[in-house]
Parts: sequence; structure tokens; C-alpha cells
Amino acid sequence: MGRLVNNDVSGTKTGSLTLEAALNHALKGSVFSCTKGIKALEQEGFGNQNSMSLLDEIIEDYKVELDVDNTKIYVYKKMGKKVKLFDGY
Repeated sequence: MGRLVNNDVSGTKTGSLTLEAALNHALKGSVFSCTKGIKALEQEGFGNQNSMSLLDEIIEDYKVELDVDNTKIYVYKKMGKKVKLFDGY
């Protein structure tokens, strides 16, 4: 994902954006792709930053977690599964 720091995205989006549309805009011009399926949120002036900054904004706004495998980004509402922690010895 470090390669996205140098991927600048020009242009902005305003209005109702699905997570897929926001990710596609944030990753525009890069080799990265993503999964889809989370409802739209209102955005204003989304863009005109590097991809990493836009992904940080997406994580905060859409309350998602990202898992990166090479150039594929998987999006989760909550990654992993719950496990019972050992409490004591």
C-alpha cells in the first residue's frame, strides 16, 4: 500500500457516494482494486489528495477495515473473528 502515497488523485466528488465509488476514486490511476457492497454516504469535495489520505478518509467515514493482498484490497465492516481469550493461568 505504500505505493499509493505517490498516487495523486485529481478531481473531487460531491454527493452520495457508495464505498465502491469512493474507493474507485481514491485508487484512480493506481494498480489497486477493491471489493464492494457497503451503502452510500454523503461526501463533499472528496478527492484532490494522494490515495493514502483518501483511504484514511474512507476508513473513518465508512467505518470499515481494509486488508491488502498485493494489489487487491478487501473491505470489511469488522475483520477477523471473535475468539475467547484465556483469562488467567
